[in-house]
Amino acid sequence: MNQTDSSTSAQPLSRRNFLYVLGWLLVFCASATFCLWQVVVNKPFHSNLLELLPKDERNPGLHELSVLMASRFEDKLLILIRSDNPETTLPQAKDLQTQLLASGRLSASNVSQAIQQELIALYRPFSQQLLSADRRLWLQNTGNEEIAEQTYRDLFSPVALPRPYGFAEDPFNLGGAWLASLVPRLKMQEYQGFPLVIDEQNGVSQSWLLVTARLNSSPFDMATQKDVTQALDKFRQQWPDAEILTSGMIFHAAAGTEQATQEINTVGLGSAIAIVLMVLAVFRRATPLLAVFLSMTSAYLLALTVSLLMFGRIHVITLAFGSTLLGVAGDYAIHFLVTSHATRSGLAARHHLKHAMAIGALTGIGAYLLQFTTPFPGLQQMAIFCAAGIFGAWMTVLALAPLYRVKAKSVNSPIIAAERFFSLAQRFYPLLWAKPRAVDALLLFITAVGIVAIVRGGVNDAIVNLNTSPAALLAAEGKVQRILQQPSVNSFFYIEAKSPEQLLQRTQTLSERLTALNDPNLRWQSLQQYIPSQAQQQADRTLIATKLYGDKGALKRLCEKLNAECAQPPPNENLLKPEDLKAGSMGELLPPMLQAGREWKTLVTLSGSGPNTKLDKLADGLEGVRLVNQTEDLSDLLGRYRGSVSVILLLTISLLTIGLTLGYRQHGWRMVTPLVIAMIIALGFASLNGITLFHVMALLLIIGIGLDTAVFYTEGGFNAESWLASSLSCGTSIIAFGLLSLSAVPVLHQFGLIILVGILSCWLITPLFFRPRPDALPFQESH
Repeated sequence: MNQTDSSTSAQPLSRRNFLYVLGWLLVFCASATFCLWQVVVNKPFHSNLLELLPKDERNPGLHELSVLMASRFEDKLLILIRSDNPETTLPQAKDLQTQLLASGRLSASNVSQAIQQELIALYRPFSQQLLSADRRLWLQNTGNEEIAEQTYRDLFSPVALPRPYGFAEDPFNLGGAWLASLVPRLKMQEYQGFPLVIDEQNGVSQSWLLVTARLNSSPFDMATQKDVTQALDKFRQQWPDAEILTSGMIFHAAAGTEQATQEINTVGLGSAIAIVLMVLAVFRRATPLLAVFLSMTSAYLLALTVSLLMFGRIHVITLAFGSTLLGVAGDYAIHFLVTSHATRSGLAARHHLKHAMAIGALTGIGAYLLQFTTPFPGLQQMAIFCAAGIFGAWMTVLALAPLYRVKAKSVNSPIIAAERFFSLAQRFYPLLWAKPRAVDALLLFITAVGIVAIVRGGVNDAIVNLNTSPAALLAAEGKVQRILQQPSVNSFFYIEAKSPEQLLQRTQTLSERLTALNDPNLRWQSLQQYIPSQAQQQADRTLIATKLYGDKGALKRLCEKLNAECAQPPPNENLLKPEDLKAGSMGELLPPMLQAGREWKTLVTLSGSGPNTKLDKLADGLEGVRLVNQTEDLSDLLGRYRGSVSVILLLTISLLTIGLTLGYRQHGWRMVTPLVIAMIIALGFASLNGITLFHVMALLLIIGIGLDTAVFYTEGGFNAESWLASSLSCGTSIIAFGLLSLSAVPVLHQFGLIILVGILSCWLITPLFFRPRPDALPFQESH
């Protein structure tokens, strides 16, 4: 708020006011420098939605395993190209791969070859003690003569299983059979360097060429997102008839970044344009507009500074939500400007409003800090961002108020506008003040309807409220996962034990129960499939030694058929253990395992074309084993937090009522009642699809924003100046959150809708409780 038109009686700043201005200037410059340095050097904005979600602290081991499993897919990029004719599709696959790798931010994925070599090396010493369930059953039920005959035929068959180990160390190709059992049951073959996948669904067969790549950086790196998006856009332009399906974290991250950027532009630019038009329409000069934007800029810079200092980096959705701060931050400047023109002095206006601004700002900051107490990292970021912004706007008005001067003889456009605008209120509200019983009945009826709507609407704790990805992207992701039989990150079995051996035994028991379901659509992956328990290895070693290498074993009959001398492979006394696994490429193949103190934990991942209702009871009676449904668990978590925030909300209203009653005596109920009615109306509007956690969170913000109106009416009375200032302030918030309610992101939409309806209701209802009394002194004089 630089100095405007100087009045003839302008006086120099006092020492105290000069220090206020100097302090503000230092903080402003320091914040601007810090934010510029962060944006240019550290690039602190990100779009990782996982960092916004809460953690269920009741089972940190499960949470860590879930994160570990999900992280394995972060740097992968999978694209399927429909291939009715591989010869015509091959150029498309080569072109797409070339475009993806051109930037250098992605590299070719050769993990499958690396895994194959690691598996062969890992199992070489243990090939004579590892049997799959099918191979074990075959050895148990097949005679030695038949085993020798089958092995003899396989030695000369071109379609037999590959032999990873030589005849001398593995005569019966047990190692080959074991490795074959680890390969997913996926109809896939290689076509000139690209995997060709056959998908059979409902009797219809489709072929897809698979293009894979690996990210060299985080999927939330915006430069990488841009390269991948541009490569796909260019591919679609060059091959408009090609049908492709995408899967990978980077596609969801890119969609989230694009959506958040659009929200920032829409809300921020829309709010700024609305504020410009309203301020110019009322004040008819550029200086008040500059004062408003200086207040908003200070608020945003301080919000960014405090948030970066606390969190290190900021999610783009936080920036999108923080764009609504532009409207809220302008409230204090607008109230100040209207009062300055009424008193013809910025210093007098500050003195007149300091109490009301303090109550409004502290209430708003308190509401956001209550939001900070929730365990949602995303909401915590939003809370700190907005609380710091409100503090910045408040301090800016207080510090720079003495610099704002109004010419003594200038045309007072704001006061003229206030009187004209107040005439509209005088036509409407006196009619309602004249019929207090009818108004009371109407408000009771509206409140009752709102309560009924809330009760009938129920609650909605579905995790779809956290989704930021378009429906088409989610559908493509699901189809790719089904075609490639990717393990689900939402549904799996969680197993814990006191030792690695016990962990493998419990996993084996679960695998046997899964096998007994005999569901052709159900597939699973467990640690025990790659590392049998020590007891199982010892039993299989004994079976192999007796059945194949005993005095009357199958090896003797096989050597006779071959007319050659052969000997039993050297025995290996060691057993394969979990600690024998190395990180390498196999870490992407094996289910994750975690040691926490004396506890060992692992997951059995599931995949298939559809849900199996029998899975819910499969873990019954198995100690340390339970089925985890991440969707249901997170939904339960949202429900618990919704209940907790509801209690906080009720406590806030109760404490607010007590505090305002003590501070304002009989006027306290006039300040709280319209606020409560507005909150009920807002919840009623939002209850169509059920009340969510974010609806309840938004009510805390209505308290902070909506209470300002009642405070200014209480402090200064309901008059032309307070009505205009409150209308402009509410108008900026209504526009900002109205634009936010149009968001395609459910969280932002729910926040925007609640606050839009709540603030609009506060603006219209609050004057009903502040009827002017000509026979009474103004409140500030009688208080």
